[in-house]
This record gives sequence, C-alpha cells and structure tokens, in this order.
Amino acid sequence: MKIALVISSLEVGGAESQFHLIALQLKDDGHQVEVWLLRKRGDFIAPLESAGIPVRDLNKQGRLDLVRPTINIRRFARDFLPNAIFCSLPSACLHALAAKSVCPGAVFCWQIVATRSTLPEY
Repeated sequence: MKIALVISSLEVGGAESQFHLIALQLKDDGHQVEVWLLRKRGDFIAPLESAGIPVRDLNKQGRLDLVRPTINIRRFARDFLPNAIFCSLPSACLHALAAKSVCPGAVFCWQIVATRSTLPEY
C-alpha cells in the first residue's frame, strides 16, 4: 500500500515523535511510505531518510503562505498516487485535503493530538 504521511515539520515534539515512529513501522511492514512536510526541518528527518523513506518539502514560507504548499502537495499526490493519506496537526491536515482531491479513492485519516484537553474542550 502507498501511504503519504503529512505533518508540519519533524522538530522534536510529541506528535512528531509518534509520526516518525509510525512512518518507520509502516515501512518495516512492507508499505511504500512518503513523508510530506510543510517545512523540511527537524531531528526526525535523518532516521527516516536513512531507512529509505522519502521526505519531501512542501516549502511553506510563512503563516500566510497557503498557495505554494497546496500546489506542491497536489503535485506530490499526482506523482505518488497514495492509497492512504495520514496527517497530523491541523495546519498540515488542511493542506492534506488538497492531496485528497487529487486521489479521491484514497483513505484520509486526520489525527489531532492533544495531551491537556478533555473531550468536552473540543
């Protein structure tokens, strides 16, 4: 199965740590995995690339830069044609919806991680 994983960056944090471990496990399980980052930075990039997982940069330049990453994610989706798109954190998930529009048959999974919020707070 081809799986695209989308997140803001891979800088050290809880969601980022989980995300890179998920990518490594999916690869070990025999899936074809690509990681797409809004900004290609963070300590978890090197282990993914060492494992042979492509890490692609959506090249988001700032908070208000919405067009460039949307164009890039649609291009990445057309090139890779994932069967599943898994995203984490709200900004990355909103951009990942653009990839879903290119691959309408792909399963879309949106993960929101919060450690200090209870269900009623959502």
